[in-house]
Amino acid sequence: NSLEVYGGKLIAGGSFTEAGGIPANNIALWTGTSWLPLGPGMKGEVRAIKVFNENVVVGGNFFDAENLLFSIASWNGAVWSSLGLGINGNVNAITIYNHKLIVGGKFSSAGMAPANNIAMWDGTWSTINSGVGYNKDDEIHSLTVYDNTLIAGGMFISSGDFIYSPNIISWNGISWSSVG
Repeated sequence: NSLEVYGGKLIAGGSFTEAGGIPANNIALWTGTSWLPLGPGMKGEVRAIKVFNENVVVGGNFFDAENLLFSIASWNGAVWSSLGLGINGNVNAITIYNHKLIVGGKFSSAGMAPANNIAMWDGTWSTINSGVGYNKDDEIHSLTVYDNTLIAGGMFISSGDFIYSPNIISWNGISWSSVG
């Protein structure tokens, strides 16, 4: 589902039990010559990977081997750790905007903060305005930064505060607006 380079090595995340014949729980590292598991991996699908503050951050629909990390985790090169209390739902996309980690997916809270399918991490979780979507089936599938604006794409009709923008919406750091 997702690829990212970390320390000159390729990391692959998805839904698998081995990489190159080596046991690996949904995430593995390619050294250039062989595959290695990334620690104990995750119990469930890894959907997004991003390097942030020199750590590998992964999102998806998973728990870690100790059942402590929920849908988002950080790897420092040796061990997995949590980002707060995790995400209540699925993480489909991760990007960096204004030096903060942004996650999108289908969820209602990040840590203890209410978050409507999108949240921001800078050491604590916070919401981005009213979020994206307002129906139970709405979700974000992709995130990127374009022209200093955060862009979210997915299955939704508007932001949570009803800015009409089907399937793609932008955030300028202050408010949501339609794209095109």
